Amino acid sequence: MAANTNPFTVTGLSPSTSYDFYVKDSCAAGDVSLWEGPFGATTQCGVAVAPWSENFDGSSWVEGTGFQNAGNIINSCWSRPSSNNPNFGPKAGPTTSGNTGPSTDFSGSGKYIYTESSGASGTGEITTPSIFIPNNLQNPRFKFAYHMFGTSITSMGFKIDNGSGFGANVKTITGQQQTSNAAAWRFDSISLNAYKGDTIRIKFLGINAGFLGDMAIDAVSIIADPGSPQCADPTNLTTTTATPTGFTVTWTGNGNSQVEVVLSGQPQGSGTTYFNVSSPLVVTGLTSSTTYDVYVRDSCGATLFSQWINASQTTLACPTITPSFTNTTSWLGVNFNSGATVNADSLQWNFGDGNSASGNSPSHNYATAGVYIVTMDAFSDCGSTAQFVDTIRVCDTLTADFTFTANGDTVSFDASTSTNATSYVWDLNGFAMNGQMVNYKFPSPGTKPVSLTVYNECGDSVKITKNVKVCLAPKASWTYNIISTTSAGMLTQFDASASQNAITYEWDFGDGKSCHSILILHLACFTRLLLK
Repeated sequence: MAANTNPFTVTGLSPSTSYDFYVKDSCAAGDVSLWEGPFGATTQCGVAVAPWSENFDGSSWVEGTGFQNAGNIINSCWSRPSSNNPNFGPKAGPTTSGNTGPSTDFSGSGKYIYTESSGASGTGEITTPSIFIPNNLQNPRFKFAYHMFGTSITSMGFKIDNGSGFGANVKTITGQQQTSNAAAWRFDSISLNAYKGDTIRIKFLGINAGFLGDMAIDAVSIIADPGSPQCADPTNLTTTTATPTGFTVTWTGNGNSQVEVVLSGQPQGSGTTYFNVSSPLVVTGLTSSTTYDVYVRDSCGATLFSQWINASQTTLACPTITPSFTNTTSWLGVNFNSGATVNADSLQWNFGDGNSASGNSPSHNYATAGVYIVTMDAFSDCGSTAQFVDTIRVCDTLTADFTFTANGDTVSFDASTSTNATSYVWDLNGFAMNGQMVNYKFPSPGTKPVSLTVYNECGDSVKITKNVKVCLAPKASWTYNIISTTSAGMLTQFDASASQNAITYEWDFGDGKSCHSILILHLACFTRLLLK
């Protein structure tokens, strides 16, 4: 501009704004001096008019020194309770704590404002100048970049005052949002449609609970956003019910929303998008122990969308699988049971004979008896695996049988007609013996129950019982008594009751006559007879 007086008053500038001035003299047309400058000046605080922005790179923002950013200075048109931490102050480069805060500002080379939490837990504040929102500013929005890395971060909140005082938060971002100092800054925004034609101030609040609680703001602005003039942003975005493979996303929206789930640190647009969904949305198929960024926006038409809002969630660690199984055999058939296995979603079996199966409790029939190594592989949906191995023995069908041969009071037993037996146990009317073939002399005659129990290598047993008739060796003994003697002969009485173990008696009197009886009268001419 042509300055015809000295001093010269410059008008039409914005309040709370720094300008550089250059001056040169003109002696005639085409005859001018060199420029002198720049000379810096800042307009006084007043009411700024949107569109409005601040990136904290100007000279009015001075970072402090030392571990706690001591002595930092903010622009005079902004306000904070004091310069003490954890109130927001300017900073360039990384914060002084290694595991919290950003490593650079949003642009990569300038300054930002942040809460220094070292030795100063609690709530930090800073408030913008007064800003007028014109009625003709289409869909005005407050936009900002933020960086929230640190395990002691509680939340970052935003309040608006239009002359009635600061009320409740109009937006709250809860908990750590980045996972490293170098992680990308995130953007968010707040609709200001309700404040058209009004003057507002915006207060930032950073709440931390300890040393690792540095959180930063950069690239703030109030601008028109004609891309979504009538589609309100969804609110109350939360992520809950985390599992190793997913979580539940809830929000308040118009019921026709888009949700994108992105691996943290990756750009939006590289993840999985769900279209035309409503709250709540259960997200599955994710990787365990991994942080994801969730973006949600509402759709109000084919090309009319709200702004994205976002949150983060880390999936749970994949639980440890504890594999185990038991088995029950029935000859060559085996029933397997994995009931003691914990945290497995699927099972694969190898029976050790070239056959396999899946499922919790499979059954399998082996072709031949023997020893087999059975393997069960357990899998979880989140990628964990474990294996359980056991050695089993299966045996063919076991039968018990025996034959016997009596020789007087001694009986020979033979169990060779049993099948697939490896050991034999006899119960001989209360007397125990072992072996496939045994001989036993019973102490008394009669019908005796004899039991045989056979065993195989698997520990199976089968029992059979038979009745055995036992006879002791007979012992002949007799007496006689002469009843009378006549001319016809001698009448003699014979008595065999002294014989033992006999049930029938056969007499031979030596005169060609015989009889079957224990007691007999016989008339004969012989005085000596022989009982055979």
